[in-house]
Amino acid sequence: MELEDLFKPSKQKVDIEEAMKYVKNVHDERILQRIASEATYAKVRSAAIENITSQAFLKDEALNSIDSGIIRAVFSKITDQAFLKEVVFSPSNWSVRPILAVKNITDEVFLKDVALNHSNRDVRLAAVKNMTDVLFLKELVTIAINGKLTVNASSKRKL
Repeated sequence: MELEDLFKPSKQKVDIEEAMKYVKNVHDERILQRIASEATYAKVRSAAIENITSQAFLKDEALNSIDSGIIRAVFSKITDQAFLKEVVFSPSNWSVRPILAVKNITDEVFLKDVALNHSNRDVRLAAVKNMTDVLFLKELVTIAINGKLTVNASSKRKL
């Protein structure tokens, strides 16, 4: 298999398993980035992302990709806490991006803020699921019981 085979239109059959093997043997960051951005099949693009280390590239894909599978793959690799925090509260981010971002945030103070103040219920719940501060989680349950915050059953079970 040649590199250019990965970019053929989907009408031209490409053996996906062969393409996956090819991608696993590529170690050049620029080639991996091209595959992640342009390959015909999402499975091949995701495989390329697994080997990409450039946070700048991953962040660009996280904000600009329209493929939810690719968005999930890149967010799982982003470690820049400041970037993740920005994504959580950015008004231009829709759908799954803030939820994926909050899953990788390690700052408990920030997670508390998200759990209490984010406008999106699913983002608030993702923050609660990511928290480790048991005392604060108990406080959230008390607030929820009093009807001032919505917390789902899985968050309550975490206690």
